[in-house]
Amino acid sequence: MRYLRNLIESRPMAVRIPDQSILVSDFGETADHVQSTRGADGSYVFVYIPTGRPVCVRLDNVFKNKVMASWYDPRRGKAESIGEFASETRTFVPPSSGMVEDWVLVLDDSEKEFGEPGVEIFD
Repeated sequence: MRYLRNLIESRPMAVRIPDQSILVSDFGETADHVQSTRGADGSYVFVYIPTGRPVCVRLDNVFKNKVMASWYDPRRGKAESIGEFASETRTFVPPSSGMVEDWVLVLDDSEKEFGEPGVEIFD
């Protein structure tokens, strides 16, 4: 849980809202339920994927600019940059899958210049 807290604190918390509208793919059920939350200002999105399955997202539902994407491993507290993408519908495939292979897809507005997910605490 420590690593997940680090991730949560690395983006503005006071304006975070749950938002499943960015998800195009099936949300799943029970232990496979994908959950999405975002900054109310559209500056970032977290998509929690409990079983590491591919997830299709509509980036243009939240972002107007290009998006910086990263995978965050909540088991080890490590982030891996995926790259910069246009605001469009896109499928992201986690680095691993399975019942104990949860991942967080971190999507940031490129213009916001946030630090590495889970490392730099946002003030």
